[in-house]
Amino acid sequence: MLPRILIVEDDPAIAGPLRMWLESNDYLVPAWVDKGEDVEQAVEQHRPDVILMDVMLGGRIDGISVARRLHESAGPPVIFMTGQFDEASLERAEATQPYGFVAKPFRFLDVRIAIRLALARRRAEIEAETHRRRLELALDAVDLGVWEWNAAEQSLVADERSRALLALDRTAPPQPDPVDDDVPTLDPAAITEAMREGRDLSGIYRVAGVEQPRWVEVFARLPAVRRGSSIVTGAVRDITAQIEKEQALRTSRVVFDTAAEAIVMLSHDRKVVTANPAFLSMTGYALDNIIGAPLETLVHARRESDAFCPPLEAFENDQWHGENACLRADGSVFIAWVHVALVRGMRGEVQHYVIAFSDTTALHEARQQLDYMAYHDALTGLGNRLSMERELDAFLSGEQGDTRLGLLFLDLDDFKGINDTMGHSAGDQLLVAIARRIQGVLRSRDRAIRLGGDEFVVMVSAPAGMADCQALAEKLLNVISQPVRIGDTEVCPRASAGVAIAPEHGVTRDALIRAADMAMYEAKQRDAGGYAFFSSDMREELNQRKLVEEGIRHCMEDGMIGVLFQPIVSLYDGRVSGWEALARLTLDELGEIPPERFIPIAEQSGLMDQMGRCVMNKAVQEFARWQKVRKKSHRLALNLSASQVASTSFAQELLSVLEDHGVEAAKVDLEVSEGLLYATDLAGTALTRLRNEGFSIVLDDFGSGMSSLAMLKHLPIDRIKIGRAFVSGLGKENASDVEIVRALTSLAGALGLRMGATGIETEAQRRQLLRLGCNEAQGHYFSPAVSLADWEGAGTLAEGLRN
Repeated sequence: MLPRILIVEDDPAIAGPLRMWLESNDYLVPAWVDKGEDVEQAVEQHRPDVILMDVMLGGRIDGISVARRLHESAGPPVIFMTGQFDEASLERAEATQPYGFVAKPFRFLDVRIAIRLALARRRAEIEAETHRRRLELALDAVDLGVWEWNAAEQSLVADERSRALLALDRTAPPQPDPVDDDVPTLDPAAITEAMREGRDLSGIYRVAGVEQPRWVEVFARLPAVRRGSSIVTGAVRDITAQIEKEQALRTSRVVFDTAAEAIVMLSHDRKVVTANPAFLSMTGYALDNIIGAPLETLVHARRESDAFCPPLEAFENDQWHGENACLRADGSVFIAWVHVALVRGMRGEVQHYVIAFSDTTALHEARQQLDYMAYHDALTGLGNRLSMERELDAFLSGEQGDTRLGLLFLDLDDFKGINDTMGHSAGDQLLVAIARRIQGVLRSRDRAIRLGGDEFVVMVSAPAGMADCQALAEKLLNVISQPVRIGDTEVCPRASAGVAIAPEHGVTRDALIRAADMAMYEAKQRDAGGYAFFSSDMREELNQRKLVEEGIRHCMEDGMIGVLFQPIVSLYDGRVSGWEALARLTLDELGEIPPERFIPIAEQSGLMDQMGRCVMNKAVQEFARWQKVRKKSHRLALNLSASQVASTSFAQELLSVLEDHGVEAAKVDLEVSEGLLYATDLAGTALTRLRNEGFSIVLDDFGSGMSSLAMLKHLPIDRIKIGRAFVSGLGKENASDVEIVRALTSLAGALGLRMGATGIETEAQRRQLLRLGCNEAQGHYFSPAVSLADWEGAGTLAEGLRN
């Protein structure tokens, strides 16, 4: 393969003949460069073996600067060509470590000699580097570091691994840890003595002054040919794992002897090899009397047909555990939790059994206590949600034999007000009193449950019909409404109840609970303090909610969540400045579902985060494709959910999507609602993080009643959008709405925020907003939400917008 020579010369009279001569003398010249700033690109493109570099180049960068860059990046060899070299230039050139120099005017023979010498040097360097890397790989393979001690100069030279292993921070020989007095000292005098006698050096040392304890083995072999020399070369390797393994074996023996848990080791045929003191104490046997005896004959308290532990095929991952009745030496029985582990040999054969025994008497008692705590409410002593779910599952599976079950869902009215005015301690006292009243009304076979907060459930076993549940509901609501004295205050609580009956209103646990819950909310809406039975209308509502929830899941799985875009229009000239991405859902069973219907369902069912991610990906993809085709520089507005704002990974996810489709973060508005800001504790921090990434933050539906000047002052908001409720009143002689919008636009201007509006339906609203100083708006007056692929809008969206 011909050597590749890159010519860097700004004089064509020199470069041309030089190139011809090189190519006629078995060299390949892939390029000729006349400017220093083009050299690195040419090197990357052509990969030359040698560069002939003119020192004085045209352009902004001279040859020496180019050579310095190539040297720093381990580029190809450079041979300088120049007619003059002052001392300063020579020093600069020397720092680049060039491979040669040819003076102008030059003879071609001098060039050839310089090239051949440079190539030879390059080959030698590559070969030396190859040897060095091989040596490093060999040292890596055996995990060795190399050190050299010069006795004459009393100095140590060590490679990086040695210095790291020995924690060397100065030129000194390896030293033992002073706390280990039995370790031989490896000091300069000892090294010198060993060198004089031709002895090998070796020792194990604990390295002091490091974060984790480290043990190393230091050794040096002195061949006869090196005797009398003042230099000794040695090696060091990390033996921490070996030392720790030995220590672990010693520790294991101590653990075995001192463990509180009884441990016995058996041979492959299940005969006792050894046992620890805890086993001897637990069973009352003496070690000498049990070695060699089958363990089953010693401790097995069951019939001979019952195995103490199962056959090998029943072991999973070479372990088995279970509970067994065990015998002591005096014949008494105790229950123990037995854990058996197999120890296998090199060929996989079973060599030993290690068996551990734990007396489980105390554990049984604790288990009963934990079981009670797991299925009972700590405050009231009633059953909790887990208890209800377990009993509902047992009933619905037919285990209890009953065919009907009534479920009453009780919720206290205005319990939050009691907590807020009287304190949580008073609220707890009220809940305890209510629980006692509920428990006092029920039959022995009925069950009262506290779900949490101020919600209670009563399970009525085998009601004769709705009349039984109605009577119980009335009785419960009546007893709950009796005054309760808390301290010096008398409280008159009220509750609302929803009633569902299985199997009429539900054949699954969740369906039955949801039916009773829905009936309770119906009762609250009718008249707080009453009760309602689940009805078919509620069932239809429940079914529709389920259809919508399932539809959302399927649409996200199939990528069928729709995204439409509503144009955001400048009120000054009517031109489209951006697009708000809006999610749309159409189901075969229900047709098009309005956002105000499916978005709350997505939030309540925990699908909002996943749906938001799906809408974000689809909106960015379609927006990027449209901008590329239409050559527009518009903005994209995305609505954020509370979970997205709270997520620490959302910003990076969105930036990754934008990068994939070539959309800048500076072209994206992130719209958040006022309610979301209050619902998310870390909203300010999260929005600041998003704004720092280049996004603009828009406060949507501004003026809905939750905003505060403090929020506008402290949160990183760039633009606010007036709520639809205020816009709808404009153009109808509604002076209060006009003044509110005027105040909002003035406030925005004072804070340096842009003002937008949504829900524009008429020309009168547009004109009013323009006169009040609103910057931009969107609504059906301009255009409904559309598919960008079908968008055929003109530059301005309405006639006479400047009037």
